[in-house]
Amino acid sequence: MLAAENVFWFFLKGWLFFYGIMGTVNFLEGVFMSDVFAKRVTMWELFYDLIFVFAISKITHMIHHLHQGMVNWVDYLLFLSVCIMLMQAWMYQTTYVNKFGRERLTDKIGLWINMIGAIYVAVSINTDWSSTFLPFNIGMLLMQLAILFQFWFARGDYPKTSQERKEISSFMLMISFTSFLVFIGLLLGYKLGIWLMTFAYFFQAYAPWFVKERFLGATLNFPHLLERCGLITIILFGESIVGLTSIVTASSNPLLPLLIFFGLIFMFATYQIQTEEVIDHGVASNGMFLMHLHLLLPIGLLTVTAGFGYLLEQVNTSFLALFLLLGLAIFYLSLFATSRYNKPSLALTSKDTLYYFLVLLIGGGVLLVLKDYPLGLSAGFMLINLAMMLRNSLKLKKIK
Repeated sequence: MLAAENVFWFFLKGWLFFYGIMGTVNFLEGVFMSDVFAKRVTMWELFYDLIFVFAISKITHMIHHLHQGMVNWVDYLLFLSVCIMLMQAWMYQTTYVNKFGRERLTDKIGLWINMIGAIYVAVSINTDWSSTFLPFNIGMLLMQLAILFQFWFARGDYPKTSQERKEISSFMLMISFTSFLVFIGLLLGYKLGIWLMTFAYFFQAYAPWFVKERFLGATLNFPHLLERCGLITIILFGESIVGLTSIVTASSNPLLPLLIFFGLIFMFATYQIQTEEVIDHGVASNGMFLMHLHLLLPIGLLTVTAGFGYLLEQVNTSFLALFLLLGLAIFYLSLFATSRYNKPSLALTSKDTLYYFLVLLIGGGVLLVLKDYPLGLSAGFMLINLAMMLRNSLKLKKIK
């Protein structure tokens, strides 16, 4: 089973990497046809994403173990927090490349150091947070310093207005403050340091909202940001598909993984339609709302992935149905909240909102009714995602 899984993952990674390199031109031409010039996504960014997704996928190990057939709510909150901590580091690196990256040697060196930090974080994650504390935060500190390193060198050779200089200074100040708190937390040790570090990472994630006038839409390339968010989401979906291999080998009924597979396909198709077809790629924005939604969206997808992994364990079926519904709700609420960027002709209506709400409500009821039957549970999951995809597809078709 391990050999087959490795081969599958190898080819999937190869395809995703090929898609990112060779498909970028077509993607930009077909998707980003607007007055806004779409900054090219580099091969180094794609390489970084592949490594980073490895770190993100390792986080699900924190909720792999069931206690009396359920996930402990403290473990889930810890999982949620670590996801946000790690994703905000990705967002800062992506924002730097988007706004100020020029493929300088210092940009590449900073990205390489960031990769090392991500790998160190990934291999440190386990269910015992007290033992994870030190290596996880050393890796995170390394990633913070790598981003700060890039901003430091960019400020010297980037032609800047006074507002752009303030923006760079704001980024450097926040990252420096976070890094200082993390360093102090490491010196304090686990019992006290854990609280200081949690505050530091959440401060860095959400502080920009309170000084958002300093973060300029003029320096942000929105098409590039949207593509970067899309590419890492593609790879996360690929990781979810890879997770199906254990169900394929363990289940005696081939319909079970097939239903889950098509559910994920419809789930991804809804994401693809929303981000490629419905969102206005030429919108003027600082992208902050989009980035914060993509802090949460992976949590929904990873929750669904972990949920189906529980089918192979002694799981409380009522918990499993609600857990899958939770993952779907987080994913779709985050996805459809991006509707603030929609094309005017595809604006989110009250009817759309009611439809999506009813799909989740009725679908959740179906999951609970069929909770004792893995095939029924999987079929309900597939139908929820099919209903979401059809709504967006039909809406798009009406204006074409």
